[in-house]
Order: sequence, then C-alpha cells, then structure tokens
Amino acid sequence: MAYTIRKAEVSDIDRIAELFSIVDRMHLEALPYIFQVPPDSAPIKEYYQAAITNDKARVFVCEINSTIIAVALAFHRDPIDVPVFIPQPIITISNLVVEESYRRKGIGRELVKQVHKWAHEVGVKQIELTVWNFNQSASSFYTHLGYEPLHHRMAIRL
Repeated sequence: MAYTIRKAEVSDIDRIAELFSIVDRMHLEALPYIFQVPPDSAPIKEYYQAAITNDKARVFVCEINSTIIAVALAFHRDPIDVPVFIPQPIITISNLVVEESYRRKGIGRELVKQVHKWAHEVGVKQIELTVWNFNQSASSFYTHLGYEPLHHRMAIRL
C-alpha cells in the first residue's frame, strides 16, 4: 500500500474536518456531558485553517491516490512559566485519526514519526498528548510507540 504523508494545505480543510468528526463523534458518545456537536462547521474549519497556517502548529495528512485517509494535528507550546517546572517547550499532539479501513497498517505510527521529526527540527525534547480513559485503543497505540503516562487528570460531576 503506497501512501504519502505531507503537511496539510488550506484546500484540505473539508476532508480534515470530515476525518476529525469521526473522533469527535466517538468522544461525544463516550462523554456527552463534555463534548457537543457544534451548531455549524464554520468554527471547526476556521480552527483547522488557523492550525494549518500557524508556524507553531503542524497538520500532517496521509493520502492514498490523492484521497486523505488520516490526519494528525500538533502544536508547539511555549514553556510553562511556573518556578517549579524546568522551562522547556513541548509539542502537544492534539488529535490523530486514521480512517477505519486503514487502521493497523502503520499509518498512525508514520504520522506520529512526522511529529517527532518536527520536534527534532525545532529542538523540542518532549511530546505530550491526552488520551481520554474510555479510549483504550488510543492508549494502547501510544504505549506501543513508547509514550508513558505523565500524570492523571481527575474530575467529579456534581
């Protein structure tokens, strides 16, 4: 299976939004008290456009036969300005999705490698991400790539 991974372009936004809606629906189903369906897609597309055109973000897409089948979104974050933390920039993987029929073929791993490559290029030594507890497949995927839990964020609904 031949595929290409490249930086996203503004013209890719409709397909990017379509793919990320897969993950959005999954989060909505698992956590309907946190996630919602936006009333229209314009703000979502504006968000992706801002990421694509931002020097401190990267949107990588994977395509087969000119069709985007996977996408990863990452942001370069400035150091946290808290005295007890060592000041260091990080890259955060905000979201990653592979169309279901292409999962378990190494595409997600290759997208993450692109994020790692970008981190190396900009001198960032740490990449972080959030996996919601219900998403065991994502947790297993990232653990397999060498990611380890850093902390646990907890909540209570009143």
